[in-house]
Amino acid sequence: MTIELNKYNHCKEKSHACNEKRKRFEIIATPDERLELWRIKVDGCIYNKTLNDIKYCDYIFIYKDIFACFVELKGKDISHAVKQLEDSIKNIPTDEQKYKYAFIVPSKVDNPNYAKQIEWKRMFKTKHNTSFEIKSTKMTKFIKELQKS
Repeated sequence: MTIELNKYNHCKEKSHACNEKRKRFEIIATPDERLELWRIKVDGCIYNKTLNDIKYCDYIFIYKDIFACFVELKGKDISHAVKQLEDSIKNIPTDEQKYKYAFIVPSKVDNPNYAKQIEWKRMFKTKHNTSFEIKSTKMTKFIKELQKS
C-alpha cells in the first residue's frame, strides 16, 4: 500500500464495515478475504483537521493491490461529500490499487437528481479514473464485484 500504514497503525484495522449515525458501508467478504481487507480512518485520525482547505473522506478500505474504496458517510450536504472524496483521491496516494471507488452514504434524504449523479460519475471517471456511487443509509458491496471494474 502506498499509504504509510505503519506510520498510522492507530488509524487502521482489519474490518469490513463502518458506521456513523445510522449510516453504514459494508464489504461482504469471506473470513480469508477479511484478513487482507484494511479499514483506515482518515478524517479525525490520519488527518485531524483541514489542511490548506483540503477536506478528507471518513474512511478508505484497501484490499491488497486490487482496490481502494474512499467512503464518506454524510448527512445531507452531498456536494460537500463529493469535494471530500475528490480531495482525498487527489491527496492520498493509492496508486498501487488497480481499481478505485468513491462512495457516499448519506442520511435518508432525497438523493440529488439523476442528472447531477451522472455528472459526478463522469467527473470521477475522467478526472480520477474512479467509479462513483451514492446510496442512502446503507451500502453493501461484495468483494468480488470490487475486484472488477
